[in-house]
Amino acid sequence: MKMKILLLSDVHDGEDTNYVYAGGDAYINTFGSQAERLVAKVLQDVQDLSIDVVVDLGDAIAPKGRSEDQNNYQAFISLFARSGYTRLHALGNHDRINLSIKDLMKINGQGAEYFSNEILGYKHIVLDAQWSDNDDFTVLGEEQLDWVKDEVSSSRLPIIIYSHHPITSQDLSGNYYYLGDEGRVYVKERNELSSLFTESKVMAVFSGHTHFFQSQMKNSILYSTVPSLTENDGGGKPCGKYLIAELKGTEIKLRNMAVK
Repeated sequence: MKMKILLLSDVHDGEDTNYVYAGGDAYINTFGSQAERLVAKVLQDVQDLSIDVVVDLGDAIAPKGRSEDQNNYQAFISLFARSGYTRLHALGNHDRINLSIKDLMKINGQGAEYFSNEILGYKHIVLDAQWSDNDDFTVLGEEQLDWVKDEVSSSRLPIIIYSHHPITSQDLSGNYYYLGDEGRVYVKERNELSSLFTESKVMAVFSGHTHFFQSQMKNSILYSTVPSLTENDGGGKPCGKYLIAELKGTEIKLRNMAVK
């Protein structure tokens, strides 16, 4: 039983972005204008690597307006659809600023914002956390939490979890987006989820959102943050970074990749 998973995150297809608080007036944070070129290049680069599943961990678009966001999300999804790979899409906070869940599901064809699929002997669970003004945190909510508890506890297969927002705390020092603002980073129910995962067949948890690579083992589970494909590399160009996870039985190997 083995599998190779291509993991992409925070592509922000659309315009280049500048957050003055995160780099200054002239600093481009994400190169959204190059997103589709970079995704196409990634898919080309991995053609000979026997990839089984492609996972998009969300924030596929840089929000501009409803019509432009629909067009950009459609263009982004079409790149994956043409590749022929089995694909899983998590939703990010930027994806839903101008588009509803119904809009996004219609384009990506998944039918639900959170779901599970059994592929090649592994159970893949995609979660969907959303911002809650009442909680000042990103939350799954009671209904989804109950659902994931059932999915995890009943599985006889090894499990891989995907969530745009991280499910375990990580080092945010040097992160100009989120340092000092944990509410916008983590899933509120992360401690409950981590305890649940520890007592289950969960092998790995992959997230995006923070834009920079992080990886740690916690209670024998790999928690890894996939870097933003279009984040500035610090030298004025997109970093082009992504990950490949190689699974063999219950072992997992992570490869840090970059567009050639």
